[in-house]
Amino acid sequence: LLIVFVLYERWQREPMIDLGLFRNRAFAGANLATFFLYFALSANLFYLPMVLIAGWGLNSAEVGVIFVPLSALIALLSGPVGHWSDRIGPRLPIAAGSLIVAVAFAGLALLSHAGIHRFWTGIFPLMALMGLGMALVVSPLSTAIMTSVEDRDTGAASGINNAVSRIGGLIAVAAMGSLAAFVYARLTGNPAGMPGFGEPASGLAANLDASRIAASDSAFAAVAAVTALLCLLSAITAWFTVPGQASPWPQQTERG
Repeated sequence: LLIVFVLYERWQREPMIDLGLFRNRAFAGANLATFFLYFALSANLFYLPMVLIAGWGLNSAEVGVIFVPLSALIALLSGPVGHWSDRIGPRLPIAAGSLIVAVAFAGLALLSHAGIHRFWTGIFPLMALMGLGMALVVSPLSTAIMTSVEDRDTGAASGINNAVSRIGGLIAVAAMGSLAAFVYARLTGNPAGMPGFGEPASGLAANLDASRIAASDSAFAAVAAVTALLCLLSAITAWFTVPGQASPWPQQTERG
């Protein structure tokens, strides 16, 4: 909040960006979809490894494998998806990709809530599905942002969108951390010697350890459920604000 206040005060003295860009419906909608999506992505990629390591007892090398589908699918599919987006417009790829990510996170929520500890047949396929969804979003989202403004504003538009995604990630870690800690504390009752959410445990009695693992699963399930809803909102926002025409599509600037 202090950083936001300082930036706002500085902007009041010397505006760094033209906020008039947000009068453009396509630009504002694409940025709102970005915020929802990257909020959800950051929360899951931050807290899922904590649950797998501290809760399930997996090692860091095993857990690192869940990031492979995200990187690989974005690298392999961004080019083809970008060409597809140019032909049909960015609306469908962004909305469909966000919806796929929502399904993946909903699957993580259900899996965690049920206490099913299956890495290769549970977590990994869902993360691959998430990678597919993000691969559908990344290139078309950039296209939507850059082509929604005039040529002289493309640099500012790109910078704003990058800042929106980073801010979404920062807020997600703080907000979803508070949610996970609340659910975890409520379910465990905070008995003496009980580690906090995401903290490794040693020397706990069997019943306390079982309670800790179940509470960790439920806490992450709450995070995954909220982020699945946010991805759904991202899909809806993109569908109703991002144009669906083939590139180049009309710039909808409404600034006077």
